[in-house]
Amino acid sequence: MFAGSVGLVHARLHVLGFGALPVLEEGRLLGVLSERDYTRKVALEGRSSKSTRVRDILAEAVTVGRADPVEEAMRRMTERRVRHLVVTRSEEHTSEL
Repeated sequence: MFAGSVGLVHARLHVLGFGALPVLEEGRLLGVLSERDYTRKVALEGRSSKSTRVRDILAEAVTVGRADPVEEAMRRMTERRVRHLVVTRSEEHTSEL
């Protein structure tokens, strides 16, 4: 998913039935956009979803490698107090999500 307008990404979340999506730009992981981010940082603040850029409301992505044990994933989520975790195939956190 690209780092364009929030409206486009929010619509994609809805169509896919996902609660969050990793946001990439030129194959690099920029962060995560969730329904909660949209609600709190756009809708509740009265911002326009057409003019608000995704990168302006992104949450930092917490990542784990796909070979890491589930316990490591849970530890990272608990320590960072996040609801969404990006599982990557590589240490560079590129488009191989």
